[in-house]
Amino acid sequence: MPTPQAPNPDWLDRMYNNRARVPDHMRYFERWAAASAAARASLPCALDLPYGPSAAETLDVFRPAHVPRGGAPVLVFVHGGYWRSLDKADHSF
Repeated sequence: MPTPQAPNPDWLDRMYNNRARVPDHMRYFERWAAASAAARASLPCALDLPYGPSAAETLDVFRPAHVPRGGAPVLVFVHGGYWRSLDKADHSF
């Protein structure tokens, strides 16, 4: 049985460079930014709460306005950063 080889850098870039794979990606980024800004402006939220020692270790908490404190289920969205772009502020919606 042959030994598997690691993918070459060109293959990795084709597979993981989503900007190249989605030519109109900026339209998505702009829509996400606008929807996120609207969510932060209109929903009860606490932004950039630290959970670790570095400036990058923060989270945002959003509460529905119509549910009493402690009475809502929790949804956790982890933004992995895709290591190339965006951050949690682009995903507040």
